Amino acid sequence: QLTAHDWQGDKTLSLFLLLLVEGGSQVPVERVLDALWPESEGDKARQNLEFTLRRLRKVLRLPGDDTPLVQRKAERISLDTRYCWIDLTAFEASLQYSESVPKDKAVAARQQALNLYRGELLPGREDSWLVNHRFQWRQRYLAAVEQQAVPLQSGSHWQELIALYRQATIVEPAMIALQAGLMAALVADEQFHEAITVYRHVPDPA
Repeated sequence: QLTAHDWQGDKTLSLFLLLLVEGGSQVPVERVLDALWPESEGDKARQNLEFTLRRLRKVLRLPGDDTPLVQRKAERISLDTRYCWIDLTAFEASLQYSESVPKDKAVAARQQALNLYRGELLPGREDSWLVNHRFQWRQRYLAAVEQQAVPLQSGSHWQELIALYRQATIVEPAMIALQAGLMAALVADEQFHEAITVYRHVPDPA
């Protein structure tokens, strides 16, 4: 596990995290510059990027292998995907797959995506570029949960629906829509006392 010292500066770590969040492949240089050096002039920002890229390559170097794990070709930056697995990429791939297959396969693919979701994106980080990404991934997750709930509701599969919303409220406890979905499922299953308990523990809106 790498320490703060190993990263040789927080900007190096920020670059790595940004590449991961952007999917790790063919990330436009301009997007990186806008995110990490928004106030720097063009030439200065590019100098900062080149310096930080060199640091990142050193950090991610494999023992006994000089192959760079971070590559820049023209105006695109990529991570060597042979050596990294990105849960966000897998999450999105499963959702896209679920949208292109029959309903029976879609449910399984969507559930696979939901199982990959772990809540707030990069908790503890305060990078300004993360704000929009966090919002987008939360909304993507919420939409997937609601899609998964539709056949359970129409088929009156209340226990499965309750399990779906319970898991969702664990990873995103502040999303009122998920708490409301859980309460509605409990009421439908005539678990009135449990629904009241959930209501009493719903967090106040921020």
